Amino acid sequence: MNGEERRIAILDKLSNTEREISASKLATEFSVTRQIIVADIALLRASGYPISAKSRGYFLERVNDGFIKRIAVKHGKEN
Repeated sequence: MNGEERRIAILDKLSNTEREISASKLATEFSVTRQIIVADIALLRASGYPISAKSRGYFLERVNDGFIKRIAVKHGKEN
């Protein structure tokens, strides 16, 4: 697997999960070093992909679908 194929696979993994994925876990899965994964993520970010990081790993930010969620509450007088 070359670098471009790996980056596409990383995007696929990030797209299909709701949880963060650590660079170490990705490195093990793709049989590369953690630093290679960090560089891949940097290249993906530079290409415009909305990848963010938390303490537990990387995740793909979800694009807002245009809907606004509201909760309507009507309070009455308490007796």
